[in-house]
Amino acid sequence: MEQDILFAVALGTVAATTLMTIFSHIVSRLRNREFTEPVLLNRFLCGFGILKEYQLKKSIAGWIIHYCVGLLFLLSYYFIWSSPLADPTLTTALVLGSVSGLVGIAGWAVLFRLQSIPANLIVAEYYAQLFVAHLIFALTATVTFRLVA
Repeated sequence: MEQDILFAVALGTVAATTLMTIFSHIVSRLRNREFTEPVLLNRFLCGFGILKEYQLKKSIAGWIIHYCVGLLFLLSYYFIWSSPLADPTLTTALVLGSVSGLVGIAGWAVLFRLQSIPANLIVAEYYAQLFVAHLIFALTATVTFRLVA
C-alpha cells in the first residue's frame, strides 16, 4: 500500500470507529443501557476470565479489539473501492454500512450465545443501534477516505 492510502486507511479507521462509538455512547445514555462496544467487549473478556471484574471500566482491551475490528472493516472497504466493483461514494457507503451492520450483528449474536446477555441489554434495541452505528462508520470512513486518499 502506498503511504497516502495507508494514512487514509489509518485515519479512516480512527475517525469512523470513534464516531461510531460516540453514537453508541449517546444512545447508551439516552436509553439508560450499555451499548458502548468497548465496554461490552470488556464484559465478555471478564466472562471468559481474561479480565477481572474490577478491570471492566479501566481496561483498554475492549478498545483495542474494537479499533482492530474497525481496521478490518476499513481494509475490506479499501479493497472493494480498489476493485472495479465500486468507488467510495454515498451509495457504496450505505451498502457497505448495511452489510457491516449485519456482520456486526452476527458477530454479537455469536458472543451473546457464548455468554449470557448483560442484564439491562435489550438485544433487539442493541442490534438496531448497532446497525445505525455501522452506517455512521461507513459514511465516516468514506468521507475520510475521499478527503485524504
